[in-house]
Amino acid sequence: MELLSVNNSKAFVAERNQSLPSIKSSELAEGSQRPIQSENQDKVSISESARAALASSLGKELHDDQSVAQSKATAVESQDEQAKQKIDEIIAMLKKQLDELRQALQALEGDNTEVAAEKRKALESQIGALSAQLTELINQKLELEKKNMRENGR
Repeated sequence: MELLSVNNSKAFVAERNQSLPSIKSSELAEGSQRPIQSENQDKVSISESARAALASSLGKELHDDQSVAQSKATAVESQDEQAKQKIDEIIAMLKKQLDELRQALQALEGDNTEVAAEKRKALESQIGALSAQLTELINQKLELEKKNMRENGR
């Protein structure tokens, strides 16, 4: 019997048999498919206190690793959610501005003066710019949602 010390506080006891089974060279050359079996198997036993310490240590490491991974995932999800909320707020603001510009444009419908024509041109230009911004924000929001779906699907 041989006593092995691990971590200065846990002990493993191992029984060893130094003899190895003999293998015929003809068995190796033939590529035998049968498993090699030893007559005397090595045995290892762990004391109950060592088992408890090992389970506690490994369990804590696994739990800590999982907690860190979950924290990182939650932080990323939180950032994505905040970004989506900001995008939603800006989208709502742009929609409101577009409605106001369209109403102003509609109010100029019956006016055929040169000043009204210039105002219509300026309003149409602003409506075009806001529409482009709105489209870009909607695309960004869709990309965030696709990213979240890919990450949650893993």
